[in-house]
Amino acid sequence: MADVLTAKGIPMTWTQLARLEKGQRSLRAVEAAALADIFNLSVDQLLGGRRARPRADLTYALRAALDAKEQARWALSSLQRTLGEAAENLADADTQGRHTEFVADLENACKALDAAGQIVASIGDTTNPAAAAVKDATIALMRQWLAEQESDQ
Repeated sequence: MADVLTAKGIPMTWTQLARLEKGQRSLRAVEAAALADIFNLSVDQLLGGRRARPRADLTYALRAALDAKEQARWALSSLQRTLGEAAENLADADTQGRHTEFVADLENACKALDAAGQIVASIGDTTNPAAAAVKDATIALMRQWLAEQESDQ
């Protein structure tokens, strides 16, 4: 198992693994994520799962989901702005045109982030049929972009 974790980029010796199994060492989040991936489980399932929440926790869970949605929208927007500015600056500075492909990659990443932002914005919007159409179109755009990236490699 230590070799499998190391191959996944989580350096681990058999002694460290034994200490984890005996409870003599805490499991780091990145290690838990790698183990969950190896066993095709969620981290919650790996760590013993959750008991069902009482119905009273529904309001809390909904608020947490809406907060997560807003945080994701903000993060995607921030990343899109940062990459867009980097693309503009590089395009302006690249007077000989040696980095046009890199600029194009940055611009494509901006488009993908915009599409992801639209998907996140449409989470929970069941009353607007246009939102569903935007969501489907942006998912298709993202899949196309990812396929192009994979074919370039």
